[in-house]
Amino acid sequence: MQSDTNKRFARRRQQAIIVAASVFAEKGYLGASTQDIAARLGIQQASLYYYFKSKEEALEEVCLMGTSGALEQLEEIAARDESVAMRLRAVVLRHLYGLRTDCHALIVVNEQRHHLAPERRERVREHSRRYRELLQQLMADGVARGELKAGLDCSLATRALIGLCDSVASWYARSPHIDLNKVAAHYADLFIDGAGTAHATPVPSATCA
Repeated sequence: MQSDTNKRFARRRQQAIIVAASVFAEKGYLGASTQDIAARLGIQQASLYYYFKSKEEALEEVCLMGTSGALEQLEEIAARDESVAMRLRAVVLRHLYGLRTDCHALIVVNEQRHHLAPERRERVREHSRRYRELLQQLMADGVARGELKAGLDCSLATRALIGLCDSVASWYARSPHIDLNKVAAHYADLFIDGAGTAHATPVPSATCA
């Protein structure tokens, strides 16, 4: 079991990662400084190194936070005993729901991860690669079951769906009042209607939870 001290450290470090994400999203990696992060946390700059050894390590942790949560959620969805259409709808809902808590991290992953050194960038890329592989396999299962079109290019469809969902991050950050449930339902309908077969059973809309 974790000691109370370790738990407190873990909570504080998580908060530091969240704050670093907001700073990098607003100022960019090159425009941000560790002083900016420390100031927003309300601590001395020297104290920040208790959580990160460098600004680049902070960037890596932000990117890993943005990708690991999405991967865990997709693994859970892919394992469900549901139709492929229902699981794809859940993927869209969960992806966009993540904007409520990880919007800045997702922006940083998409726009700033190229500033990481190759070995750090590869750790982040591995999460993204696994996410694409799982989603592509889910679509391939849909084709095999006759739920998705026989001629569907699952690789291109996977990239299209990820790009569609990722595109929301930048404008949601500027307009957080937007109803994500409506956006998610509409995006899911657009994709499933386009990729599904005419005889597939309609999937009822759901809401982010």
